[in-house]
Amino acid sequence: MSRSTNLKLRICQAFKKRLSVSSFKDITVSSLCIECKINRKTFYNNFEDKYKLAFYLFESEFIDSTSQKNVDLFENLERLCYYLESNKTVYKKLFSYGEQSDFISAFKNYLLSLVKNANCKDSKVNLTFLINALTANFYEWLIASENIDYTNFYLQLQVFLQNFF
Repeated sequence: MSRSTNLKLRICQAFKKRLSVSSFKDITVSSLCIECKINRKTFYNNFEDKYKLAFYLFESEFIDSTSQKNVDLFENLERLCYYLESNKTVYKKLFSYGEQSDFISAFKNYLLSLVKNANCKDSKVNLTFLINALTANFYEWLIASENIDYTNFYLQLQVFLQNFF
């Protein structure tokens, strides 16, 4: 593993640690730098901002390590549900930060890539509508006060999506 990758992973771990006790809004680049014993320039050499860091965390922990191109949509969604539930404190805060955050946009792009690789039954399905609906469901699941475990949430997604795939 390269030094740059090790540094990025250290920053991600500090970010996750901070998210376990603070809101996304309250986490500053300075606080991450202090925790990682790096200067701001080093942080900005690796990440454009904390929003890009949030997506890098998702990308490095989930997309790169778990998601596979030859796995079908439903398997990837089940893995995604498991991963998000395992890291619910972190992603609850990232999702609750707001619809316009870079993380939400990147998450939607990830879902879009999954959906585009699946064979849709109806070519007239509006993918933007479908992705927005999926994202809203993930948001509600992570933010909801009632604890629905990932298997039940995934089964609900599966029923919904089987209309399209």
